[in-house]
Amino acid sequence: MWKNIRLAFPNCPKKIRKRKTISSKFNGIRKFRNRVFHYESVSWNRDALVNYRNEIAEAIDWMDKQLLDWSEELFHFDDVIAKRGTLLD
Repeated sequence: MWKNIRLAFPNCPKKIRKRKTISSKFNGIRKFRNRVFHYESVSWNRDALVNYRNEIAEAIDWMDKQLLDWSEELFHFDDVIAKRGTLLD
């Protein structure tokens, strides 16, 4: 099954296009998503939030570069951090 699924990530560098790498990235994103949707605190660490944002952007990029360009308009993360960042410190 992996041979077919890996084709969904054409922009992932061939060196790291392995089930373990991709599974790890998406499991981390899923855990973050679950924390958000279960109303758990996610603002404990600005660096962790930036890392999650970058992980999500990289995962989208692996699937489709145009999708990443389109989704950048939906990411308000940088604006929120700039506006509310002092609350995290």
